[in-house]
Formats: sequence, C-alpha cells, structure tokens
Amino acid sequence: MAISPDRRKKAVLLFLWAVCTLLPLLLALSAPPPLARDGRADLSGLDLSAGRPVYLMGTWEFFDDRQIITELWQDPVPDALVQIPSYQTGGPFLKRGSYRLYLDNCPPETQVILALRGMPAGYRVYLNGQPVERSGLVSGDASAARVSAGFRAEGSVTLRSSRCELVVETAGRALPGLSFAPILMERDAFLAAYDRYCAVSILLFGMGVLIAAAYALDLFLTPRSGYSPAMLLAMVLFLFKGLSGHGVCAPLLGQVMTGGYDVMLLLAQGAELAAWLILLRLDYVGKRARRRCSKWVAWSGVLSVLLACLGLWRGSVHWWLAAGGVLWLPLTWRTAGFLRGPGTEGWILEGGYLLLWMGCLLSQMGYAGLLPQSAQTCFLLGLVLFALSVNVVDRRRMDGIQSEALRTAQMEAQLQRARTDIALHQIKPHFLHNALMSIKVLCRTRPQEAEQAIYDFTIFLRGNMKALESPRPIPFPEEVEAIACYLRIEQIRFRDRLHVVWDLEEEDFSVPPLTIQPLVENAVRHGVCQKPEGGTVTISSRRTQGAILVEITDDGVGFDLSAVEQSGGIGIRNLRLRLKEQLGAVLDIQSAPGKGTVQTVTIPWKEHPT
Repeated sequence: MAISPDRRKKAVLLFLWAVCTLLPLLLALSAPPPLARDGRADLSGLDLSAGRPVYLMGTWEFFDDRQIITELWQDPVPDALVQIPSYQTGGPFLKRGSYRLYLDNCPPETQVILALRGMPAGYRVYLNGQPVERSGLVSGDASAARVSAGFRAEGSVTLRSSRCELVVETAGRALPGLSFAPILMERDAFLAAYDRYCAVSILLFGMGVLIAAAYALDLFLTPRSGYSPAMLLAMVLFLFKGLSGHGVCAPLLGQVMTGGYDVMLLLAQGAELAAWLILLRLDYVGKRARRRCSKWVAWSGVLSVLLACLGLWRGSVHWWLAAGGVLWLPLTWRTAGFLRGPGTEGWILEGGYLLLWMGCLLSQMGYAGLLPQSAQTCFLLGLVLFALSVNVVDRRRMDGIQSEALRTAQMEAQLQRARTDIALHQIKPHFLHNALMSIKVLCRTRPQEAEQAIYDFTIFLRGNMKALESPRPIPFPEEVEAIACYLRIEQIRFRDRLHVVWDLEEEDFSVPPLTIQPLVENAVRHGVCQKPEGGTVTISSRRTQGAILVEITDDGVGFDLSAVEQSGGIGIRNLRLRLKEQLGAVLDIQSAPGKGTVQTVTIPWKEHPT
C-alpha cells in the first residue's frame, strides 16, 4: 500500500520532533557524574595523555568576598561548599570570591592546561599558588573590576605532585561566579581541539550571516518574496546570540561593550528569548493559527522570564536551560496542530523550528557543564538549518506566487478571448444585415416602431462593446435590458412565430456581460425559429437554498446533446469558462430532439445573516 506524500511529510516531522525531544534528554542522563566532591577531585584512573578533557564539575569550597591567593590568606576557612558551575547569589551587584578544589592522585610529570575560556566574569586561576590563566580584572573596587571575553595570560603547567591545590578567584557584576567548570587537559590536545572549535564556529557563523544576508536582499528587492521582516529580525537576534559566545569574535565584542562581556551575554540571552517569541508568533499557515498559538507563546514567554530571573537570583547556571526548555511546550503544540491538520505546506519550517530549538538547548547544556563545551556549536548548526528551511519555504512560496500570477494572467487572456469571441459572435454580419433591413422596412410603413427598433439596436451594440471593454460582472437588470432589446429586434423579423415569457423572481445579483444573452440567442435561432410555427422562449430567475437559478427554456426543435458535446462548441465552452472563473457558476443544458431545450445557470449564493 502506497503512502501518500502528506503522510510521509508528517512522519518525517514526527521523527524530527521525537529526535529533538529525546536526544537532549538522553545526553543529559548519560552525562558522567561530577568529579569534584566536598572540595576534592580524585584523578586516579584518568589518562590525561590521551587528550581527553576532564571537566572539574562538582562541589568546590567557596570563600565569599575574599581573594585568598592575591590577599595572601593563611589557611583560610571556606564559607560554604558550592556546586560548580554556578553564579554567586544576591542580586546584580559587584560580587567577588574564591573557589578552591584539591586534586588528588594527579598523574606526575604531565603537562596540562587549565582553561576557563569564555567565562562571563573576571578570573585568575592558580595551581599550587602559581598563576596559570587570567582574564579581565579581578578587584573589589567596582570602578576597577572588568569582565573580558578573552584571556590575558595562559600557561601550561606540569603536575609535579600527586596532590595539587587549584584556586580560582572571580569578580563580576551581572554574572559573577565560576559559571564554567575548569577544563584540565593535555596542552597540545587542548590547543588542537580549541582550534577546531573556533574553525567550525566561524564557518557556521559565516554561513548563517550569508543566508540571512540573502534573505534580507530578497526581502529588499522583492518584498513579496520574503515572508516577513519579523523573520529577518529574529535571524539577526539569533546571529547576535551566536556572535556573543562562539569563535574568535566574542573577545572583540567583549572589548567593545562598555558594560563588559557579562552584560553582553545577558543581552544575547535576552535577544534569543525575544527571537523565539517573534518566531512562535509567525505562521505560514494563516492568521487563525497564529491567534491560537498566541496564548501558548505569551504564557511560555512569561514563564521563561520568571525562570531566568529566579535562576540568576539563586545563582544557577541552569536558568537559561530551563527557560529554553519551556519553549518545548508551544513547539510541541504547533507540531501537534500541524500533524492533525490537513495541509503539509509548512512542514519544512516546522522542522527548522525544532532543529533550532534543539541546537539552542544543546548549546546551553554545554554552557551548564552537562555536555562538552564544543556542544555550543550546535546552536550555530541549528541556526544554519533553520535559516535554510526559511529560505526553502520562501522560495517555494515565491514560486507559488509566480505560478499563481502566471495562471491568473493566462486565465485572464482566455477570458478576454472568450469575451471577444462572444461579442463578435453576437455581431455577425448576417444579423446586422437582417436587423438593418427590418428597420428599413419599418421606416416606410411604421416610423414609430422603426424609431424603437433603432433604439433597441443601439442598446444592443452598446452592450456588446461594453463587454469587450470591461470584464467585471454587471447587474442582472442591465443584462436583461440587452436581452429584451435583442428579442424585440428578432420579433420584427419573426413576428408571431416568436413569443417571449418573462418570469423574473430574483434580480438582485450580478453576471458577467454577455453570458445570458447568448443562451437566449441559442433558444431563438436554434430552437423555436427552426419550427415553421415558431414557439415560446421563457426567461426565469429565482433564488433557492444556497444558489440563484437563471433558466432559458424553449419549446423548439431541440437537439442531440451528445452530438453537440462531441463537436466541441467553442461558444458554450467559453461561456462555461467565464461563468466558472468569475462567479463559480455552472451551466447545465438539457435537450432532446423534438422536445425543446432547458439551459440553466446555477450561481452560488451565500445568505447573509440579518
């Protein structure tokens, strides 16, 4: 049994949702237990020469508002045991402190690097009292303290004893504390891994910039090709988030920002949340779906902000991880609504949303120490995939607009040809000759009737010219006036052989010009006037439930309907085309030889509530 394309697309989207939901959860559950416990870390069994990083997460000793190495404290007593990575608690004021961890069973004579690159606080790292790395300026003076994104000094050290003392002094305003777990790694392996990390970050960031620039150019040159300037704004906000914490650009931004690198990171996290709120408010399906999603987005945004504020106040580095996790609710709601819906137009964009969200979450897990810091590149990868999905959907959307415009232009050309054919069909030379000869005879014998006939002939010609000039529907009474003029001209020729009955119950509607009149002409010329004794043409209109019916009935000679359909009458085909495209109406013809003909135009009609 073949699977429909819509079901395949929904299956792919469901698979992406499952992967994006379960993968971060499985990675978090499979993370190794913290190495540091009660201020000590046992390195026995760890082979640092293999080039694998050791993340010194866990419980460290904390000294509040003290720099135990710089200020030469002798045997300081810790104020508390704190979980690393974490911020300091107590609000957005200048905070400083020291963190200490004892390393037991260190592999002797191993050259290592202790790195804290990218931490949003000023810091100094000491091993056995010797400086290893520093960044920014650590000071208890608020005017002197400064946070930088780059490191000022870095040096490899050799572990010469089995027990070492590791101390990190920190100071900062917005995000104070040891918010990164120090990395202990063999020197050459660390530098090679860091170079790869920077190269991948720059490559992905450059791709994101190029895609966003292409989107902006499309939006500027052809405004209808892009979905919304809000989508471009969200991309820019995400790029700022990516620029703030990845590659080699963060140190430069940290120097440019007057408030310091920690303030810039807070702004970047706020930009990410604002971008998500913008994206979740956008929808390629329609305004109704966007309105339904607004409540979820509003509550998710409020909850994310509350979690972020609570996490900052309590000193937890998991605050943004929790705030991003809340976004899973509206994303799941959108995905469920898409899977329940009939259409699959935006499945690529929905998948892009999910991949971007997973990239954001994995990146934050890298910041929080649950994954290696290289996981931070997942954000840029998710951004690139999301931007590609936006461009693919917009390209398809633009192709659809262009195809629809081409189809509309072709249809308009067909309708114009149909109007021209019908108008020319009505003004045939033999009809003009017969009408003028009839008027000539009346001028000699009945001048008043001749005057009326000239007036009717003028109205008839004006209606035909108007049909050529304007394609728009006209009120039904105008069409009736043109039909009446035509019938009076024909009655001059056929006299008592042509009888006309009017039964108009409904006249408050519109029809395309020259759509009812050709049907009346068919009833006259090919129906009643083919009989020696003539006949009657009845024109009626009435309203039924949901439609307006216009019927032209004659008791003429009739015809074989199948034979006419096989011959492919151009006039009837043009009439059906115009009625369908302009009114959604249907023309039905019932006839049989010797039994007359019934021509019915059914025009859809919606009752308006009173």
